[in-house]
Amino acid sequence: MPELRQVTLAQTLDGTRINAMVLARRADLPALKSSIEAMRAELTPAEPQEIAAELARLFSHYPQKGAGNNMTAAQDWVEDMSSVSAKAFREACRKWRRDPNAFKPSPGQLLALIEKMEAPLRERLETAEEIETETERMSPRERLNHLHQWLYELELGFTPYEVHQKGQDEIERYLETETALVKAEIAEIEQGT
Repeated sequence: MPELRQVTLAQTLDGTRINAMVLARRADLPALKSSIEAMRAELTPAEPQEIAAELARLFSHYPQKGAGNNMTAAQDWVEDMSSVSAKAFREACRKWRRDPNAFKPSPGQLLALIEKMEAPLRERLETAEEIETETERMSPRERLNHLHQWLYELELGFTPYEVHQKGQDEIERYLETETALVKAEIAEIEQGT
């Protein structure tokens, strides 16, 4: 994900700041949107045919009882798995098959595995969508205030910890590059207003 900055959007009467993460540079918005689309594509639900084929493959490894209506059970499985991503569904079936399981999973067991697999990606997607919304919602005046605050921090020599660890040359390079980018964006916004 592109570089982010925490900005203060407002302050409550008791002095509490309301903060949000936004893109450090609005020019990174297309890259953020692209990564959001990629995450959404990765979370695309599995097709019913894919679910049925993968389950048939998984179940072929385990003993089957003759009881119950196979058609109803298959419909229930497809319904239960209809909202999970194809990738996580395949990975969960593979994991179940490779783990020391003597019996086929229940829908709930497979859904629990899938949820663990999808949770980090869903959290990243939610965060990225919030950042996109806040970045697009920010008025030019708010953006300008944010940029002037950032420029002030750069003039004071504030650098991210990972840059600071790399030594003085890297600190100076970071401060010079970021200062130039921030000043350019300030000039662009001031010319447009």
